[in-house]
Amino acid sequence: MIVLRRRRTAAAPDDLSSIAVVYHTGPDGERPGMVKKVYLSDLAHHPNPRWHPVSANPYFLGVYRWKILD
Repeated sequence: MIVLRRRRTAAAPDDLSSIAVVYHTGPDGERPGMVKKVYLSDLAHHPNPRWHPVSANPYFLGVYRWKILD
């Protein structure tokens, strides 16, 4: 996943509705998969808890920043 977001502001430092992620679904049988964009606020309310971006989720490995971007 790649995180896309606007700069943080003092008014809304962690507004999940303004943070999006882009990811590839991976192949599924005969289908090659596709690239999707979804907002973190949608993932936080996804009916399948595997998609919840929270530390208690064993499928969520966290957020990392590429050193090349520093």
